[in-house]
Amino acid sequence: MIEPKYGDKGTIEPDIFAIWFNPIFIEVQRNVYTKEVMQKKIDLYEDYYDTGDWKEEPWQKPDKKVFPSILIITPTRYAVKSTKLEIYQSPSIADFIESRSVESNLEIKPQTVKNVIQSNGGSLKLKK
Repeated sequence: MIEPKYGDKGTIEPDIFAIWFNPIFIEVQRNVYTKEVMQKKIDLYEDYYDTGDWKEEPWQKPDKKVFPSILIITPTRYAVKSTKLEIYQSPSIADFIESRSVESNLEIKPQTVKNVIQSNGGSLKLKK
């Protein structure tokens, strides 16, 4: 969704809401802002988080409520902080996707499973 509304003026106003594996709010910052201005945006997201209203969004899974990550698309790195939210910063969507793809494509080496035997029926049982 482009520029979804989550309340009156003074509440969060993401440029984009998307679900890319997980829900994500995207802020596109073409202008350079002060750290204080950017932190105020993060503070508004924390305020929205605190309301719990996000748990009622139609895209939420009934068994697991998830607050969207925040992606700031910007050539400037901002020293914003949050103890509640997952925040990413990237110069472009392509760079962000590439960075996430590298993380998800890590090679996982098979390891020998110890203390397990297989019964005739094909189920696994722990050795005692």
